[in-house]
Amino acid sequence: MLLAASITEIDRDIRKQKLRLEHPEWGELEIKHQIIRESFRNEPVPQWLEKQMAERLERERASR
Repeated sequence: MLLAASITEIDRDIRKQKLRLEHPEWGELEIKHQIIRESFRNEPVPQWLEKQMAERLERERASR
């Protein structure tokens, strides 16, 4: 179980680095949201989740 958790963490870190290179203008929250979207693979992201992520991003941008 610990090995699986470690591999998952390493994979997430690699994907974060890749997204940072592809989208240098994105902040940490946008990167996290994209990783969530990618976790759905071929399934559409539920609308309620997309809405929640958009609202969270809007709140973060407003607080800057």
